[in-house]
Amino acid sequence: MRQLSLLLAVPLLISSLAACGDDADFEGTGQGGAGGPAGGGAAPGDGGAGPGTTAGQGTVTSGTATGSVGPGASGTVGSGDAGVGSGDPTGGGGDGPAPEPGQLTAGDWDDNLNFDLFLDYRSGMLQESPGAHSLAVEERVVLRIVDSAGAPVSGAAIEISDEVGTLFEGPTDGLGEALYFPGIDGEPRGAVTVMLSWPGGAEPLAVAAPAESPWVLTIPDTSERPSAIDVAFVIDTTGSMGDEIAYIKSEVDGIAQRIAASWGQLSMRWALVVYRDVGDAYVTRTFDFDQLDPFRANLEMQDADGGGDTPEALEAALGETRELSWRDGNVARLAFVVADAPSHSGSKEQVLFQHVAALRQLGVKLVPIAGSGTEPLAELQLRSAAQATLGRYVFLTDDSGIGGSHAEPTIPCYFVQYLDDLVVRVVDSELGGVRLLPATDEIVRTVGGPDAQGVCSLEGGGSAQL
Repeated sequence: MRQLSLLLAVPLLISSLAACGDDADFEGTGQGGAGGPAGGGAAPGDGGAGPGTTAGQGTVTSGTATGSVGPGASGTVGSGDAGVGSGDPTGGGGDGPAPEPGQLTAGDWDDNLNFDLFLDYRSGMLQESPGAHSLAVEERVVLRIVDSAGAPVSGAAIEISDEVGTLFEGPTDGLGEALYFPGIDGEPRGAVTVMLSWPGGAEPLAVAAPAESPWVLTIPDTSERPSAIDVAFVIDTTGSMGDEIAYIKSEVDGIAQRIAASWGQLSMRWALVVYRDVGDAYVTRTFDFDQLDPFRANLEMQDADGGGDTPEALEAALGETRELSWRDGNVARLAFVVADAPSHSGSKEQVLFQHVAALRQLGVKLVPIAGSGTEPLAELQLRSAAQATLGRYVFLTDDSGIGGSHAEPTIPCYFVQYLDDLVVRVVDSELGGVRLLPATDEIVRTVGGPDAQGVCSLEGGGSAQL
């Protein structure tokens, strides 16, 4: 296991958002104060939330920081609260060497595997956040397309129609899945038909929609895995990201090189969208899909500045992401959104979710990576975007000691691992067609008592799946 580099955590103050209006395809009303996140660490040996109470020993030399892990609260190696070393949370002066990748730690959560929990969480947040919006996803149909051997069919084109017209069009992801939301795409009027075409298939296949979700549909053929991958990184570069931006750049660079090394046989392209807010030096900067070296060069040029209030131009960034030259066909399409603040409220939040809905139809899977100081409304927006596009919610943790304090997500359990391993796992799952859990030797800490299969028991009964 890699040694954790621990730096002094610096808390951030987050301002609240103003009220916003309504929209036909969005939901959000209610009053009340902000609710606290759910606690973790139900089982013996689990790590609790937040930084450790015992400090590790840290030193600072020429703007670089090192530290040792403080004693865990209880349990085995890798469990308990992480100690905090001292040092410059930015990782050194602006002219110093870039930090080594593989230091940030993170967990992840899939709201589509735990959809009832997501709806409960979302309902509570909409009541506690006056005027907040979200996509109308209460009714959800999961489509799962498999081949004659039961393997998932990636890149299958789906058209769902009723007796009046087309309700939804979009591709399946690497696991052969797609989502139909009647509240977004339209309630069916009469009989529903699903038209399928797939890579290598001769003729489209029309089948009657099953009565209940999931709709598991089988093609009379053998499926093909994706032949290409488009990866975009969408990064908030406002001043609030200054505590982590150098590490984020190193991590993204290292992750890109690892993916290229593992899947070099595929056609691979990389894009970068960076964003700040209105009134800053720029609102968005977009570098469309290109090869790895130009992507890395564009990434290296970015720094963190501007902002000043909590909301940022997240909606503009997703609008730019939507306009990237995503390829059609049997292509894995992933956009990793590194953010710590929500979009502005009102009409801009509605625009945010309109972009999410459009990216869903393009088959782009949004995978947020929540940074330090992520406030509850940002978590709601990012998780809603991930859920609607079959992505996962990824969040940085305090285990690395890098950056400001990281908010505990409103979920019952998770594994902590290094961010680079986690992102590579997400890509491997998408390209391999198999949902992967972290390897045992990659787990830094557990919260909420998940077992080896990623199942954790919930208070009051039931279970959650990682």
